[in-house]
Amino acid sequence: MPEALKPRGKLFLWTGVVLGLGFWVIEALLHTYVFHQHPLQEELFPFGDPNEMWMRIMIAVGFVVFGVVTQRLHDRIAGEKARIDRINADLVQAMTEIRTLTGILPVCAQCKKIRDGPGSWQRMEAYLADHAGVGFTHGLCPECEAAFRAEFRQEGR
Repeated sequence: MPEALKPRGKLFLWTGVVLGLGFWVIEALLHTYVFHQHPLQEELFPFGDPNEMWMRIMIAVGFVVFGVVTQRLHDRIAGEKARIDRINADLVQAMTEIRTLTGILPVCAQCKKIRDGPGSWQRMEAYLADHAGVGFTHGLCPECEAAFRAEFRQEGR
């Protein structure tokens, strides 16, 4: 939607108020100049005819309520659109940070180095850090830790 056509502020609320007041005035003008019933001042404020007064009040209030409800819906939709835009921006950012590996990686069965070119082998940690943006930390699983401690005790250290 072009910027000039976007609603600003409480446009729908004020539209309901203007429609309600406009209806009231147009109704009075019709009764005065088209139907020739009463002078304009009496038609603007028809205290003598309670049915006419209540009908105008109810219709005018209906326009105002319509404006209020429409404004609330508009504000809610605008809030949801802003939230969706933020989520979409976060998703786009996350997608740009994702790097994937596809295919088959030739891995040495003994030392676990990965071949990254003809005759060129690289440690698995370095290869994955370069190609997938993955960082590593090292530790020992319980089985390797037990084997390491046993080997350490046998050597008498």
